[in-house]
Amino acid sequence: MAKIDTVVEEILTNQPQTRDNDPLLYLKIAEHLGIAHYSKYDLLTALSYQTVQRARRKLQEHNASLRGDSYVKRKHLEHEYREKYRPTTESPLPF
Repeated sequence: MAKIDTVVEEILTNQPQTRDNDPLLYLKIAEHLGIAHYSKYDLLTALSYQTVQRARRKLQEHNASLRGDSYVKRKHLEHEYREKYRPTTESPLPF
């Protein structure tokens, strides 16, 4: 079996819709490895869902171009929240 990180990186690069969709990524990897026709039990024992998730998270952590839209939205919301609730130096604390 090919090294899973390599396969995950290839699929994330060539099929951007898999970047925010772990079930789709899992199925695309199974197709790529030729094990998509297995029974559900055999598929889950041949290819660990958690391994796919870990590989995706690791690759996306180190390569920003592989991150999906949800990352960008989450970072934008984080920025808005920080701007809205950041304490100002003009308003002293009540104690």
